Amino acid sequence: MSSHSVSKQHFSDYTEAEFLHCMEQILGTKPHGRDRQAERLLNRFAEVTEYPDSTDLIFWPEDGSDTSAKGITDIIRQWREANGLPGFKAADPDYQPPRHEPAGSMGIDEVKKLLVRPAAEFVVSNSPSTDQVVESWIGKVSLYGLEEGVPKNDQGVELHPYAQLHLGSLPFKHPLLEGVSVITLFVAEPLPEAFEPMGNNWLIREYGPDHVLVPKELPVAGSTIKAVSLKVAFVAEDFPLWDEGGIPTYLDAEIVELERSGQIESYEDLGAHAYGHKVGGYPSFCQPGIDPGEDFEFVFQLSSDPEINLNVVDSGSLMFWKSKVTGEWVLYYDFY
Repeated sequence: MSSHSVSKQHFSDYTEAEFLHCMEQILGTKPHGRDRQAERLLNRFAEVTEYPDSTDLIFWPEDGSDTSAKGITDIIRQWREANGLPGFKAADPDYQPPRHEPAGSMGIDEVKKLLVRPAAEFVVSNSPSTDQVVESWIGKVSLYGLEEGVPKNDQGVELHPYAQLHLGSLPFKHPLLEGVSVITLFVAEPLPEAFEPMGNNWLIREYGPDHVLVPKELPVAGSTIKAVSLKVAFVAEDFPLWDEGGIPTYLDAEIVELERSGQIESYEDLGAHAYGHKVGGYPSFCQPGIDPGEDFEFVFQLSSDPEINLNVVDSGSLMFWKSKVTGEWVLYYDFY
């Protein structure tokens, strides 16, 4: 699996080229021209660099000091080396500093068109259960292969049934679920670690239209999620969250320019984010987001819901990505 990139919180999260690119933007003359990574570095400069009076390097430099982006970068790097602190992350040989094109060429409709993704949101159904073979559930799995039962971890403890999603009822088809009719999800208690490989403490089973599935009632002792059937609501336009929700840098700059020019008052004017249980769309991060890698695409999530006694640590979401290359699944969750 490719490495998981997170929001850069420490000096060693940056390569020298990335840090230098941010410094060039920070020292630029147009604040609204900075991308979000440069803004974040500026706002947390002292914490990231750990350099004493670090903001003086930018705003109140000593006479005769090199105030260029390269000069400030070298000062901080050399000081950290002298004090035994971690240096820059090893350089990626394929890294190229992003082109910093002037923003303002796109209108609202063009930005929205490039940003939105469709999603199918699952909401609790108040109707009586009719046919478990074609229904989606949270807190219950009723469909199994002929020889399958509830999966167990290495200690022989049964995993808890978290969800059964019938994909044939979805108003759109996620490209990474092509050929999949049903997915079922089992998770251990306590929750596995984020990014823990699938198989021991969590498991997704995928079934195609040719799989023979048998309804089975297999309750698991200690399961606390209320079993409820779900109905599907189509979300034609799901928007990412503003803080590390998946906005490309070039669109981030366009949105900032739309705000600056008065065409919108805030990012939320463009549209809304769907926070519930869903397939497709964007993940509902509580904290600065993650990126499992270029090969992975977000597929679905289950969100905390007090009405069915589902709480991911503290009102978080279980989020799942799938590799476009290998089909590998990744589990991640965060919380408030």
